[in-house]
Amino acid sequence: MDPKALALPRWLRNSLLFPLFFLNGWLFTLLISFLQPLVNMVLIAIILALVLDYPMQALQRRSVPRSISLTLVVVTAIAAIFVGAFFILPLLVTQLGDFLNQLPQWMSSATGLFEWLDSLPMADSLGVSFDEIQTQLARQMTGVMRTLGTTLLGLLAGSVSSGFKVFFVLVLTVFMLVKGERAWAGIMSWLSPWWRDRLETKVPYKFKRFISVQVMLATGFGLLLAVIFTLIQVPLALMFAMLIGMGSLFPFMGAFA
Repeated sequence: MDPKALALPRWLRNSLLFPLFFLNGWLFTLLISFLQPLVNMVLIAIILALVLDYPMQALQRRSVPRSISLTLVVVTAIAAIFVGAFFILPLLVTQLGDFLNQLPQWMSSATGLFEWLDSLPMADSLGVSFDEIQTQLARQMTGVMRTLGTTLLGLLAGSVSSGFKVFFVLVLTVFMLVKGERAWAGIMSWLSPWWRDRLETKVPYKFKRFISVQVMLATGFGLLLAVIFTLIQVPLALMFAMLIGMGSLFPFMGAFA
């Protein structure tokens, strides 16, 4: 029998792709959830390795041996982590607590503005009650910010208490710096030659450049804002600088932050 007669029509094959992609995506999310927090630690280690590879390359261009440049970069990164954990993190936790305590007062201070808007003739003609809007907004904002603050405090406390996770991330980061190229080559060997040729030549450089530049810009921007906010005595300077810096990690998010 002719094999072409048994082949499925093109439109039917294409229509079967979506449920297959959906099923594979669902199974992939289940696998990621099952492997947590290992997946998050691996991603953090990869990002740290990409960022730390830039100063390593800069030192190597100045004729510094790779082993010495690796040692200098890793020791500097560990020192920065300890400085942040013992000096910056407690201040950040304190400012988050102050923000959560002051939030209801800030929301109640806006009552006068909503009362003035509600007294305008335009509000009666439009049938809008700014008092109800103010009450709902205050309730929702207070709930959202308290939940966000509690989550952030829990993450910060968990990150400090889980020394094993931090140690694992540091070890994996050093491994990525030393054997990253060989590990990438091993992953590429699983793929077909068509995919391997395209991924090896385009993805590593673009991905590495994007991640490294975004992290360095966000870190530098956050530190600069923290210094400026502290000098001009902005309340909760470190917290606002951190939030804006985190928003700058993603394209177009810095403007909203």
